[in-house]
Amino acid sequence: MKMTTHHTSPCFASQQGFSLVELMVAITLSLILLAGTIEIFSNSKQAYRTTEAFSRLQENGRYAMDILTKDIRMADYQGCAGSSGGSITNTVNCPDGSTRPASGTCASGDDASYNMNTGIGGYDNVAGTITINGASIPAIAGTDVITFRRNADNGISVIKNNSSAQIFVEVTSEESGACDDGTDRISGLCEGDILMVSDCSKSRVFQVANLTITGGAELNATHPASGTPGNTPSSWGGASGSDDEKFGPDSQIIKIENYTYYIGTGASGLNALFRKIGSDASEELVEGVQDMQIQYGEDTDSPVDGSANTYVVVGSVTDMDNAVSVRLSLLLESIDDNIADTAQVYTYNGGSTTAGDRRIRQVFNTTIAIRNRVQ
Repeated sequence: MKMTTHHTSPCFASQQGFSLVELMVAITLSLILLAGTIEIFSNSKQAYRTTEAFSRLQENGRYAMDILTKDIRMADYQGCAGSSGGSITNTVNCPDGSTRPASGTCASGDDASYNMNTGIGGYDNVAGTITINGASIPAIAGTDVITFRRNADNGISVIKNNSSAQIFVEVTSEESGACDDGTDRISGLCEGDILMVSDCSKSRVFQVANLTITGGAELNATHPASGTPGNTPSSWGGASGSDDEKFGPDSQIIKIENYTYYIGTGASGLNALFRKIGSDASEELVEGVQDMQIQYGEDTDSPVDGSANTYVVVGSVTDMDNAVSVRLSLLLESIDDNIADTAQVYTYNGGSTTAGDRRIRQVFNTTIAIRNRVQ
């Protein structure tokens, strides 16, 4: 019988699979490499979050300081009336609507937004919501509030001598329905605004009632006794008026603006810097401003020389008319939490505090000279 021999193919003989040990070693090495990659990615992401949070913190701090500095620097601005030392007569009624007495000082307190004799003031360590010039200010307890008033930047020229019931100024612009009550804003003015008219040797503060354009380029602004709060007296100037009550073409009308800066609860739920101008609604300027502390530089020399001798909180200022500068301190926090590895210990306003979160914080300080009070 013939025998047949079968030969196995060499390619089949050389094939082998992974052993269990080899497979486990490969998986272990892969896991180590994957863990390293994840660690690198996690560290890079955290470093990016930290850098971004710190950059945004500094940007917010610089922006907040820039806004506050520009406005506070111009506090108590009274146009040429302030620079010339001219007299200012206030004919607007008292804040509670009562008739302003001949002495010019209201018994109910003369802290209304139209009182140019109180150019700057503030509130230290408030307990919470306060009322300023009839408006509710929802400030965060323990923070400071600063309020000041100034004339607007742009004046409106008087075009002819005022009569006993109205004053005549140029028409510079017309904005349909731009006022809060839906009426037209003319030459930047709305009915009910508190204005100052000045010829640089004398000034008068009054409330305007009706604004009427006549002749195409002449705006008649009345100043009656009616209104909230209205004027006392309501009749001044005119052909029979004294020289102290006449304002001719060498005069200007300027709107008086009242500013209040405070720390409130922002839209994100964090503390934020707010600003309120006049009767306008408060506007959120910078989020993440946790606290604001303010001291006032008082010139205590006799005579005053325009240089601060001491910095104290508002309640310790002897005479606010001699406050020539403001020392401002802001505490800002990052918008995002879990930035720092551990809860941050920070020093602010003379004390150290351990944060209840892992946000990063930074203190910003500056001293602002009140230009209109520095000689």
